[in-house]
Amino acid sequence: MQPTSIYLLRHGACTGGQIFRGRTDSPCTPEGFSQMRATLDSLPALDGVISSPLVRCAAPAQDFARARGISCTLESAFAEIDFGTWEGRLVAEVEAESPSAIAAFWRDPVHHAPPAAETLPDFRARVAGAWQALLTQWAGKQVVLVTHGGVIRMILAELLAMPLRPLSHLHVPHASLSLIRNFHAPDQPDWPQLIFHNGRAGDDH
Repeated sequence: MQPTSIYLLRHGACTGGQIFRGRTDSPCTPEGFSQMRATLDSLPALDGVISSPLVRCAAPAQDFARARGISCTLESAFAEIDFGTWEGRLVAEVEAESPSAIAAFWRDPVHHAPPAAETLPDFRARVAGAWQALLTQWAGKQVVLVTHGGVIRMILAELLAMPLRPLSHLHVPHASLSLIRNFHAPDQPDWPQLIFHNGRAGDDH
């Protein structure tokens, strides 16, 4: 079987400033949309597009899929983590109001999640399940997953067997592109490989 190639694309810059933007449905700025479109247009022929349903991912993904004449599937399990009571609030505002809580969160998010937030273990389990389903559904195909920084970090953590705490060390800027290739062989377990991270289409050659 042909290997499965999955490009991971983070959304571009968003409206709303420096907020805890998890489930908050901020659209991309015009510049952010252009960032994504330039990267998407650089991709080779694809079999499909999978996207988070949040508008900062879904709108550019659907626009691109229409232009290419391919399907775009919205998958809720690839939405960003929910920041609970901090959701949609300015980071600076939360830092001023709850300095010890936010310091603990930055230091150890596994044990100090925001109030009423989705926990990192639950987030990782959600993303990992969706990722395995994607590998099965699109086996042997070439697709792009348009999603969020947190989701991409979780996918890379699964691939590289990383613990949760140092995930902030993985830099995933707006409109960044990564490529994972999953190799298949008869009677052998699949072998996913990170081909490049925060690179450009064509870096696999």
